[in-house]
Amino acid sequence: MRKLSLFEIFFLIVILILIIGFGIWVYLLKKPTTGVNCHTKSKWLWNKDCKSFQEKFYDATLKSPAKLKPYLLNFTHASGGGPSIFLPMWYRFRYVNVNTGGYSDFSDWIAAPVISGSCKLPCIKGVGKCEGQIIQGYDSCLFNQPTIGIAESDIAYDFTKALPNGDFVYINLHRYVGESSADATPPPPNAKDEIIGILAAIETIGGKKYYSMIDVLKNPCLSQSCNTPTWCQKQSKC
Repeated sequence: MRKLSLFEIFFLIVILILIIGFGIWVYLLKKPTTGVNCHTKSKWLWNKDCKSFQEKFYDATLKSPAKLKPYLLNFTHASGGGPSIFLPMWYRFRYVNVNTGGYSDFSDWIAAPVISGSCKLPCIKGVGKCEGQIIQGYDSCLFNQPTIGIAESDIAYDFTKALPNGDFVYINLHRYVGESSADATPPPPNAKDEIIGILAAIETIGGKKYYSMIDVLKNPCLSQSCNTPTWCQKQSKC
């Protein structure tokens, strides 16, 4: 076996030192983090989950969305989105100044509860008057992903443009979950709901633009018992 020359030994030592040095440099690098920390990258008053904005005080200067109500824009099944939604989900929204935390009045509740298998979903043209990609009745009994929205033309603020003072106004979407699939009574105005996100994505339906949000991250039937309603126990038509 041939002996290595001094030059070859020196060359191998240099390569080894470089490899070790590179390894140490990589180890000392700041570990990457997933996503963007909205609390350090933005001065806006995001909530802890970075999916909605803080509501700190009632701001009478904000316009009221009263008499408006959100619609169900789509309803489908999402793999990994959890079980069917067999509890009635009610939605409403309000405007929020993302710089101050000031909030407006609430809109009205959505016209009917969103629940898997329902024949009376709150679609754009009215309760039960669903067209296109929204399926009602037994064929929707496995659905777990609703998309909620409001027409851009109905909204008082454009979240892409600042107010004269430089503030921005967005739309927080609130949700209330009923206790039984048989309960179709709207919640009272003072019902304790939760903020689940913002209406910010743009969807175009029938040539009209809507601000929307897909509600798939907080399936209520993941944390509580949801019995299958009678209309999903056997195949039937609306």
